[in-house]
Amino acid sequence: MPVEMSARQWSQFLADENYWPKGRFHDDHIVLLNGDPSGRPTMYPNDLEESDVVTVEYGEVRDSRDLKYVSDFVDYAREWLVKLTNTKITIQCPDDKVEQVMQAVLKAGGEVISLIKSIKPIPRED
Repeated sequence: MPVEMSARQWSQFLADENYWPKGRFHDDHIVLLNGDPSGRPTMYPNDLEESDVVTVEYGEVRDSRDLKYVSDFVDYAREWLVKLTNTKITIQCPDDKVEQVMQAVLKAGGEVISLIKSIKPIPRED
């Protein structure tokens, strides 16, 4: 599924050294600028207008040292965008409030990624 981002986000994505360490590149890609595949946002990210929308539709991320496949370009862009726009938190609550807390997270637009139920210790028999 394609991923969309603003022109500013696209420029930040391409400049993020954590995602694009030396030698990492995207290849064999389809990237649209405002829905137009000839827009070429990959070549001139700093020339984009603030209102432009960049859509990553296809591609691969590779390492230039051995051309090793690193990731699907769409997934790579989506992962970066999620990290940019989301914060992960860890919450602890009483067992009898778990459902209420989960519902509050969902209602606020969050996502419950994992749930670890408390384990009651088993009494030792001596």
